[in-house]
Amino acid sequence: MKSLETLRLKLKRHKIHFFYNENLNQIEIGKSLNSNQKKIIGIALIIIGILLFFVSIGLLFDIDIKSKFLSKIFILFPIGLIYFGGTEISKTAKLKKSNKKKIIKPTEILIEGEEVTHIQKEQITTLDYLFEKADEMGESAGSIYITTTLSDNKIILLTIYGTHREYLKTDLTFIKDVLSEYMQLKTNN
Repeated sequence: MKSLETLRLKLKRHKIHFFYNENLNQIEIGKSLNSNQKKIIGIALIIIGILLFFVSIGLLFDIDIKSKFLSKIFILFPIGLIYFGGTEISKTAKLKKSNKKKIIKPTEILIEGEEVTHIQKEQITTLDYLFEKADEMGESAGSIYITTTLSDNKIILLTIYGTHREYLKTDLTFIKDVLSEYMQLKTNN
């Protein structure tokens, strides 16, 4: 199926695990491949920011810089690093809610967590996407979700991030359409 190959490439670009097993006729969508990377970058930026903050405070007292502008730069740069590191770590926390392995078959969806959740095709009422507000760094998040006859709660299948909202919307629409076609869903969306 050509659209599954395109889906694989789109998810690879967003660093989300994808595997199609032809023998079992199932799609496996898993963890975001960059969540550990974001966490490590965030921790490194916070550590570097804290070290630079203490070094800059020490330099400000030792050198006795008269320029207020230069003093502010010495203080604000490390604070900016700490802030940026914190936002990277917070992104990993957001990714955890959709970081469970999902197995999508033409007849059901399995979500592996502490327990395996089985959702039959007939129980799915909606397969759609939603946007989350852009974060402080200008990165928007979009999620593919389902609702079922058992509950109106949205069950997140995957979340992707992007700086260009229009590209993100195009990717989410494509993913939703491919999954709907793959499962042959007739939903209320």
